[in-house]
Amino acid sequence: MNGIRSAWAGLSLVFLSYLLRLAAGMAVMVFAARQLGPTEFGRFIYWLAWATLATVPVNLGLGTYVLREIGLDKHRYAGVMGVALTTKLLLLAVVLLVACGVMAQLPAVDVGILGCLVVAQACDGFGEFFNLGFRRDAQYQAEARCAVVTTCWHLVVMGAAIAWGGLAWHAALGFAVSRALGTAFTIWRSVAVAGPVWPAALRQVPGLLRATWAYAGELGLNTLLGQVDTLLVNHVLGPAGVGLYQAGMKLVDGACRLAPVMAQYLLPTLAAHRSDARQFRQTAWRSLGLVMGLGLLASAVLVTAGDMLAHRLYGERYQALAALMPLFALVLALRFLETGLGLLLVAAGLQGQKVWLVALQLVVLVGAGYPALRSAGLVGWQVTVAASLALVLTLYAGLLRRDAAGQRPLTT
Repeated sequence: MNGIRSAWAGLSLVFLSYLLRLAAGMAVMVFAARQLGPTEFGRFIYWLAWATLATVPVNLGLGTYVLREIGLDKHRYAGVMGVALTTKLLLLAVVLLVACGVMAQLPAVDVGILGCLVVAQACDGFGEFFNLGFRRDAQYQAEARCAVVTTCWHLVVMGAAIAWGGLAWHAALGFAVSRALGTAFTIWRSVAVAGPVWPAALRQVPGLLRATWAYAGELGLNTLLGQVDTLLVNHVLGPAGVGLYQAGMKLVDGACRLAPVMAQYLLPTLAAHRSDARQFRQTAWRSLGLVMGLGLLASAVLVTAGDMLAHRLYGERYQALAALMPLFALVLALRFLETGLGLLLVAAGLQGQKVWLVALQLVVLVGAGYPALRSAGLVGWQVTVAASLALVLTLYAGLLRRDAAGQRPLTT
């Protein structure tokens, strides 16, 4: 009980700072959508999707792996982080080489947008990685202060860049500068709190890759799940369709960012209680209730105030968005529940099985979603997203029941 109370106390301490970060991020996206208009905003989001996919190997799902390891033994922090840093640097070099080759084939204006966004996403990945330094000894106050500073920089730099130019590449440039500044500050503060992290020997990298394949696989699949909508909507409806759809999805994504934040703080405690079945169940139900309660609250806001949000936040060019808000609210609630059940699967050591269920979700979404998008537009796509989430949640629950009953889990 003391462990979960401590985790919730730490969560409440940084919660306000993350609310500020969330509010600032959403404000930036709303401002960008309103100022750029559906077409330019859609263009920015389209290349951001490709940049996000390109930098998946740099992140490799290492955050979840490191948190689980230090939850078992915090004294392993320096060694685990050192091997992870070496791995990230090697993968970053590969990603940048491939990105340069791809950008050589693009028009000059798209090269600028994609190049800035790749840099921004790579920096963001390293910033999140070094942010783990605050978690080793529960330095929540230091983490909160760091989050506030980087959030303020992001708000000011992005706002100035968008107001200055009003085009997609201006937003991309501001994004890159903001993320670079935030990452530099995060590394500085993390080292001051947890000590320096030095790259480990290259011979340790293969072992880490073997240990984290399930985390990396899930990250890649989840990232593709999060970006495939942009790619398909752009293919069927063009940049203006992407801009309209993503204006609503940014509200969903902004709210859903709170769920992984809570999961990261609860995971070490859940992992530590894994050996005690009774205590693990109690902690699991409390954690799931906390995540799901916040999801239902956020969904209720979209349902009751969706029409007003669409008109007040985005303006007349986004009138068609209001009709989509109830479906966005449904997707939001299901995604919170997915995060909560996924947290329990990871803590129970079922990450390998979870990856295959996420892969199944992706297959179902693309296979059914593309024809639905072509025939029913954005409504058809949203219904398919909700159905795929409901399917994977059912499978998550079944896997957890098998584990709780002491049965042999699904094999990989």
